[in-house]
Amino acid sequence: MARPSIQTGLNPRDLFDHAEFYHKSAELLGSEIVRDVPRQARPEFAFPQVFISAIASEVYLKCLHAIEFQGTVPKDHPLDKLFGGLSTATKQLVKRHWNAMVAHDPMFKASSARPGKRQKHDLVSVLREGGLAFMRYRYAYEGRHLSSYALGHLPDVLHDAILELKPEWRP
Repeated sequence: MARPSIQTGLNPRDLFDHAEFYHKSAELLGSEIVRDVPRQARPEFAFPQVFISAIASEVYLKCLHAIEFQGTVPKDHPLDKLFGGLSTATKQLVKRHWNAMVAHDPMFKASSARPGKRQKHDLVSVLREGGLAFMRYRYAYEGRHLSSYALGHLPDVLHDAILELKPEWRP
């Protein structure tokens, strides 16, 4: 018997609260990474930070599904698929928050200014590239190619988009 591809009856607020746990954990690891040493020197924090950040993004995207579809959430994991299943209005909301973040983030500005191959920073491209990062980084010891992960701020973006839809959830 095939496993159902959706879950029903989920409370969007419970998903939001759960995503917040991952989001805060990723922020803690991120602050530890940059505290005293360059990011490249701290892979023991970087890999788990990327993994937890991706999980936070996944649960936030599932929260958006639960808000839109009355508690029905896909069991998919790839971030680009989860994003693709949202309504046009919700996708536009998230893209607006993403574009605002990209416009102000020094990392994105610096990579756009470099000559040669320019990285794409639009949300769909970044989701496609980093959407399975939690799998790649979880199994980094296997030596497979780790995609670039430009989704570090995605949990912040999704958090803000959700709170725009549900301002009553603000602390």
